[in-house]
Amino acid sequence: MSSSKKIWYKIVEIDDSKNMRSLFHGTNGTRLLKIERWMTANQKLVANGSGVTRYLSGWQIVPTFQECIEYLQLFKKKAGKAIVCCKAKNVKAKPHSRHPVYLAKEIKIERSPIVYVLKSDDN
Repeated sequence: MSSSKKIWYKIVEIDDSKNMRSLFHGTNGTRLLKIERWMTANQKLVANGSGVTRYLSGWQIVPTFQECIEYLQLFKKKAGKAIVCCKAKNVKAKPHSRHPVYLAKEIKIERSPIVYVLKSDDN
């Protein structure tokens, strides 16, 4: 599925310097995310939390804003997280995910990307 025109949503961390960072794994040695620039995931064969299901990793994205908010509410630590808009290429469903999470080989975070910020774990 190639989706370079569709708007997707991604959960990111906002650090003390207001930089956007990926939640779990970095790319090319950094978790720092760039705006208005296509970034390619370092795809690797990884396993899910149970260690049973193996799949090719990628940038985790969610198809709608509402689904992204619902997914974010499941996080134990919500403080410092934000939802950003992005475009994506080479998108596939994340295997065995209980949530509408997809994996993209490439993403481009939009200009003025932040659409929702959680400042505390109480949200």
